[in-house]
Formats: sequence, C-alpha cells, structure tokens
Amino acid sequence: MLANAGQPGKAVVMDGEQPAKTEAGKPDVRLFHVRQDQLKIEHTWDVSGMLATGSHRVVIEDAFVPAELTANIDDPLRLDRPTYRLNPILLVFAGCIAVALGTVEEAIDELVALAPGKTTPFGGFLAEQPHVQETLARHETAVRAARLLLFDVARRIDEAAQRAIPTTVALHADLHSAMAHAAAVGRDALVAMYRLGSSTSLYRGNALERLHRDGMVALQHVNQAPEFFGGSGRVRLGLEPGLPLF
Repeated sequence: MLANAGQPGKAVVMDGEQPAKTEAGKPDVRLFHVRQDQLKIEHTWDVSGMLATGSHRVVIEDAFVPAELTANIDDPLRLDRPTYRLNPILLVFAGCIAVALGTVEEAIDELVALAPGKTTPFGGFLAEQPHVQETLARHETAVRAARLLLFDVARRIDEAAQRAIPTTVALHADLHSAMAHAAAVGRDALVAMYRLGSSTSLYRGNALERLHRDGMVALQHVNQAPEFFGGSGRVRLGLEPGLPLF
C-alpha cells in the first residue's frame, strides 16, 4: 500500500499501520508514476504569499501502481553520474531554503534602497538612525553567515557525489541543521526589514510588503522546520534521527 507522504510522486510503502522496511532496514520510500487520469487537483492554494506557485493539493486515491513504475530511493543506479548518486533528500530539499534566503536578501536590498530617502518622525532620514544602521548590519551578517554554512554543506555533498562516496546520516544532519538555522535567521531578518521600513512596508505594491508576504510563506515549508534540529542532535549523539525523510 502506498501512503501519501506529503507530495505526489513520493510515498512510503506501508505494511499495515507501520512503514515497510527495505533489506537495509530503512523505511521503503519510493518515487512513483501515475497517469494524469489517476489524480485530482484540488484548488486549495488560497494564501497570503507566493500566489504564483499554484501549489494546489494533488489527491491520488485507490490508484494501482505497478512495481516497475516505482523506484526506491536506494535502488542501484541506472545512470551512474554525480547528480544521480545523491539521495533525493540531499538533492532537492535545499531548494526551499534557497528561495527563502533569496527573498530575505532582496528585502535587505530594498531597505538599503529605501533608507537614504525616507524621512522619519524623529528628524533626519532613516539611513541616519543608529538603530537602523546596527539592525541592518547585524541581520545582513547573520544571513550571509547562514548562506555560507549552506554552501559549505552543499560543497561536501557535491564532493561525495563526484567521488562516488556514500553519503552519511551525519551529512544529512548537517544539511538539515544548516537549513533550519538559515530559516530561523532569515525569518528574524525579514521581520526586522519590514519593521525598519515602518509605514512604507504596509502598502500593497511596495516591494517590502510583497517580499515579507512571500518570504514568510517560503519559510513555513516543513523542509526547514526547527524540529529537524532535534533529529540532527540525535544523530550527533549517536542515535537514530527519529524523523521521516531525514
């Protein structure tokens, strides 16, 4: 039986109420193909930000999937190239935080462009206020540091793929921790830029308003949830991560 794992095309094979296990003792997570007439799209994407993604709910019910149209993520490679050597989690999960951090960085740039010409109720321009200068620099530094950590993990993942070295659960943990950290740092920076923009941030059509909405939606994705810190901590202590799709 295939149980929906949160997105079409990927599922966990179930054995009764528990996930079925592979020969390696891991949950049997599979990618699968279905015909278009076997699925239904429910138009549920009525949200505050990232409207253009059209991320509607896809429902697949009682669809028979032949084994030849499925692939376990640990199956032997048919194409032995670096990209295909990677576990799909390492290959695609970081795309979510890349979108979110890009949105945060653009919000910082928008605040920098706004500040020199925006007057404040306290006299002078926004760019002249010490608290604005300190807040901007502190959050931009934190975002840049989080970005560098992500690039460091990505480099080690790429090196493992190039050298055909099996990736370890510790490398998975490093990626999840870097993503969760970047999400926390990015959310703080996004809120700070919105606040520094004061009343300008409120108006529809203003870039800070749009970036705040889109960024908050991107940062809500489960791929970078803070719960992954717990899984990474367990791995560091020599335990199983205890989380699905880790």
